[in-house]
Amino acid sequence: MSVQNVERDEDADILEGLLEAMRIGDEAAEARLWPKLRIPPHCLVALKKLHGADYIRQSNFNTERAVEKYGPDWLERDVGSSWPGYK
Repeated sequence: MSVQNVERDEDADILEGLLEAMRIGDEAAEARLWPKLRIPPHCLVALKKLHGADYIRQSNFNTERAVEKYGPDWLERDVGSSWPGYK
């Protein structure tokens, strides 16, 4: 299958734009695109574990998928601790 035949979704387009903005140092575009990117819940849990809940809040990440999976108070609770290797 060629790359042209791969179906892209909106998140892939947003991520491509975000990576390009980061590459060229366009902070305004980064600030505009981060809130649009629907980050997978497990990635947000990992970021929370590494940097804390306040980092997630201050970074203006789109957390709608994590809220759907873990509930609206997921930043205040310990979620994901049953994963293998999660400490």
